[in-house]
Amino acid sequence: QQKMLSSLKELENSQKELFDSIIDLPEKERDAQNALSKFDLEMRNKKRRIDNQNLPGLSDSYQNNFAAVIREINHLDEDLGKAHVNIDDVSKQVIIIQSDMDTLEDQTTKMLDDANLAEQTIQYANRYISSNPEIASASVKAQNYFEKQYDYSKSLSTISEALENQSSGIISKIKND
Repeated sequence: QQKMLSSLKELENSQKELFDSIIDLPEKERDAQNALSKFDLEMRNKKRRIDNQNLPGLSDSYQNNFAAVIREINHLDEDLGKAHVNIDDVSKQVIIIQSDMDTLEDQTTKMLDDANLAEQTIQYANRYISSNPEIASASVKAQNYFEKQYDYSKSLSTISEALENQSSGIISKIKND
């Protein structure tokens, strides 16, 4: 009889745990839906920020990263739309997407900052093009990186190096203006 009571108590506890976990499912699913909405909004805002910069284009690697995050978000949306949602899989997807979104945000910020500073630096360098062949050559290269290859970081480093050789500390001055 003691064994039977112990088994019944064990069964009752496992049923209670199962009930509690079932109660948590809708809340976890709701959290995942909220995360999906947040991801979607963040990606739209990121695209708007990029569009507002009127850049000549985006590098292939950036476009690939952006598209990969969009695919991940769409996959999560599909999984949440299924009749039977695997909440563990969905939770893992949310974590991965958040990490990829953070990385993409860092890449976006760096790209936009580099593009803005490269543009300002190239414009500043125009003052020296006629009198300094090194800056003239670097300016042509920097403009090519900027306008044709969409490598704003390389554009910035190319023109910055030439200007720094001309006048040390000039890039800090341009950044601060």
